[in-house]
Amino acid sequence: MKRKNINKKIDNLDDLERKKTFFMWFGVSFFMFLIVVTWFYSLKVNFAKYAKDDNIENDDFYFVNNDISQQLEEFKKELDKLNQIASSSQEQKTEQSSQDNNILDKKEIKIENSSSTASSTAE
Repeated sequence: MKRKNINKKIDNLDDLERKKTFFMWFGVSFFMFLIVVTWFYSLKVNFAKYAKDDNIENDDFYFVNNDISQQLEEFKKELDKLNQIASSSQEQKTEQSSQDNNILDKKEIKIENSSSTASSTAE
């Protein structure tokens, strides 16, 4: 007798678990369905809106594209100016170093001449 009552309680618990699982899946499926329906409705509204505003978006794209092109042109001009400044300063450094080398060569010649004159007078 006790065994039958225990088996009945176990069967009731199994039924209860099956019902819980069923309602859980039903709830999850219901909310998934609501989300999908809302998403499709939102897409439909957005596509309708973009179909009406298609000309405006093309104009915006043209202005953005034009603005980017102008910015790139200005950037190229500034880059050319910087390259010119860098090359002119490099030329100045080269000229300065060649002048310094000439001055050093002249001083070395003077030192050699004066040392050879000093050595010849010392003899």
